[in-house]
Amino acid sequence: MLRIINSPSTGIKSANPALLSGWRLALAMLAAAGVIGCSSGIKIALHVNQFILPEMGALAYGVFTRPGGAWARAPLHVTLIPGVVAVIGTLVARHIPYGYWSVLLTVSGGISVLRLCRSPIAPAISCGLLPVIFGITDWWYPVNVVTTTVMLAIAASLWQRLPCIASRSFLKVESLESQQQSEEKREPNILGIVACGVFLVLAVTLVKITGLRMLLAPPIGVLAVEMFRYPWTAPWAKRPLWLPPIACFLSASIGLAAFNFLPMGPLVGATGIVGTGLILWMLKIYLPPAVAVSMLPLVMIDSPPTLYFPLWIAFGVGFFCLCIAAYRRVIDIFFPSRPEDLVEKT
Repeated sequence: MLRIINSPSTGIKSANPALLSGWRLALAMLAAAGVIGCSSGIKIALHVNQFILPEMGALAYGVFTRPGGAWARAPLHVTLIPGVVAVIGTLVARHIPYGYWSVLLTVSGGISVLRLCRSPIAPAISCGLLPVIFGITDWWYPVNVVTTTVMLAIAASLWQRLPCIASRSFLKVESLESQQQSEEKREPNILGIVACGVFLVLAVTLVKITGLRMLLAPPIGVLAVEMFRYPWTAPWAKRPLWLPPIACFLSASIGLAAFNFLPMGPLVGATGIVGTGLILWMLKIYLPPAVAVSMLPLVMIDSPPTLYFPLWIAFGVGFFCLCIAAYRRVIDIFFPSRPEDLVEKT
């Protein structure tokens, strides 16, 4: 079965990368959990929990479960782009206190890097937001990001060479070059960038009113950047908008339970990745940022998450989904000549 979608901005048909299923998908989730669990376990042992990277869980989930996807096919970008955006986030965190300007500068800097480098690695946005939201100002943070992404890129390269995976790592219809060309035609437009900025301002306002920074957790920043850029063609945009809050709530609950009931070590992060992977499989949604949500408790040592943590995450994601729904409605009203949003054939 081959899934075909129409890009709303180009009308060009493209085939999704071959998706793993069955025992291969289970093995992929275990492989991602092993790599990230090992990385987080080392940092916990060294008492540098602030250098644990939740978004690396999302990136690992993406490259292992979609070996033919854009992330897996860009190992150099996987290695370098998160580190570059982490430098931007660390620089902002060192000189500007948390607020409107720090968030907007970090996200706009991350979008600029992605666009200039033509990079598909959206989780890099989270690597920039993490130091801003958690107040990390140590220059070892971006160094740690690069060392982690190098390890992930090497592990993903070895994974793609396994005989049972290699045959499923290529597109079925279009070549990689034609896929990249169609993606380039969907570069961010001014309206999407402005809408993303408006959402960030509203989200930071909520944070200031409530004092709850998890209402704009780093994975929510990734969701915003991707869906305001591609409101109908982001990987999770085809599913109902009520699913992301549920998926993130359940993912946060798994991460919180692992944090509270398991000994601090590799098993905590690994449990979050595998548990979230199962949730996404049951909900039939591809949502890597939800994987990052499950690992957030690992970096909240100074202010451990409470039982309300999953609710704040769900509220933040729900507010984002309301903003996306409003943004889509605005496009429908003011740009009625837009092609059909999405056509999916099986």
